[in-house]
Amino acid sequence: MQRRTLLKTAAFSGLGALAGQPLLAADAEIELSPGRTATEIARDIYGHFIEHLGGVIYDGIWVGKDSKIPNQDGIRRQFIDDMRGLGVPNLRWPGGCFADTYHWRDGVGPAARRPRTATYWGSNLPPALHGAEPNWLGTHEFMELCRATGAAPYLAANLASGSPQEFHDWLSYCNAPAGTVTLADERVANGAREPFNVRYWGIGNEVWGCGGMLNPKEYASFYKLFTSQIPPYGKPYLVACGPRGHSAGGDVNWTSGLLEALQNERRPVPMSGLSLHFYTDFRGARMSSAESTPEEWYAVIKEGSLLEEVILDNWAVMGKFDPSRRVKLIIDEWGVWYAHSPEIAPGFNLAQTVTLRDAVVTAMHFDIFNRHADKVAMANVAQTINCLHSLFMAHEDKYVRT
Repeated sequence: MQRRTLLKTAAFSGLGALAGQPLLAADAEIELSPGRTATEIARDIYGHFIEHLGGVIYDGIWVGKDSKIPNQDGIRRQFIDDMRGLGVPNLRWPGGCFADTYHWRDGVGPAARRPRTATYWGSNLPPALHGAEPNWLGTHEFMELCRATGAAPYLAANLASGSPQEFHDWLSYCNAPAGTVTLADERVANGAREPFNVRYWGIGNEVWGCGGMLNPKEYASFYKLFTSQIPPYGKPYLVACGPRGHSAGGDVNWTSGLLEALQNERRPVPMSGLSLHFYTDFRGARMSSAESTPEEWYAVIKEGSLLEEVILDNWAVMGKFDPSRRVKLIIDEWGVWYAHSPEIAPGFNLAQTVTLRDAVVTAMHFDIFNRHADKVAMANVAQTINCLHSLFMAHEDKYVRT
């Protein structure tokens, strides 16, 4: 079932149940204007995001090849089937804050030889992992997940603890044809003769916070280093780290400062997208994610509606530096964020229950993305499973659709 159909069905079914009576049809008018052209809505706005934190990857998605839980090369089979059923267009990985502690080479080659590494979210991983990232789900396993679900891969490069060389090598490893460079031959030796053809690449994540605590000018210097000599494989769609769009509005100062610092008279700095993160954030409120009053319903919906203002404010700033509108907004983290739900397993950091209220906010967000299709090229709900705004919850052999 397509997500729009799913949300429509869930919302109307829930409202009918709340009212305790059958739903009545309402008069509606549809105006068709075949002579008027409109911007095509990118299917990539229905994208998803998964990160190595809590029970998202380990337990949620990766169960292991030897698990009694039905799996496809270690990936939970039910998850694959549901994601394929939704027609998910793209999947962002490996983070999030995790991305800036992740070194891709730790996740390739024989699983038994992969190192256990410290990570940003280590203390909140499932207890059985003892706070260490086992690197069981690495580049090849993620590409298998994308292939199995039909999603395009969107990789977030490590800027805070990585280097331009590491990023360039990852791109070559993923996209260079067999026989061209040694990194391509290494990929072949690890089981993938054909290139992964990764198009979407994020240059760092939340660099104003967990991704480096940088200011716009500092990040602009890093961005230019990472993108000035891209390996000639594929046509990378490069996404720069943009602002945090919180309840007070989008940080247009970040957007303005970054784009101004990236102005280059000699040649344009390559950039296709500007990331923007927007959470309907109620972590500080004494509000249950599972139960709420009508007043709390309205509060959450009102807060979520600010996304439109954030888009418009940042788009206006972007136009001053990019009048041809080459660069689009990539809202690659969004969702409703409450305090941790006590009923969720302790090891599932940031996990929360999801209710009809969150489905309504989701529908509102998609409506905003649709109406601003000329501005928004991609969006990724945070996160798909065992986390904030999740569609699924899973623990061992238990699995539910939220």
